[in-house]
Amino acid sequence: MTTAPEKPRRLHDLDALRGFAMLLGIALHAALAFIPGFWAVKDSTASFNGPYDEVLFAIHGFRMPLFFLLSGFFTAMLWKRRSPHPPHLDTPVDDGWRR
Repeated sequence: MTTAPEKPRRLHDLDALRGFAMLLGIALHAALAFIPGFWAVKDSTASFNGPYDEVLFAIHGFRMPLFFLLSGFFTAMLWKRRSPHPPHLDTPVDDGWRR
């Protein structure tokens, strides 16, 4: 008697963390309007000493590293689910060093 393959479980907490990081990206880009610089839409009273620059720097410090960390975790989960061995990344430089 064969059983159906087990459906991979979803990690909802990591999905929620990724969604929260995306929402922080909206807040980050909204704060850019209140800081002088390259942003297309600027507030007339934009300055570097307001509360928005602190929000920008606080969010910017961990949001992108969090995305990279989550991406690596989800990639490792996919590799584990789809193949018993992670793929080998063979590059010409790597081939030359092995010889």
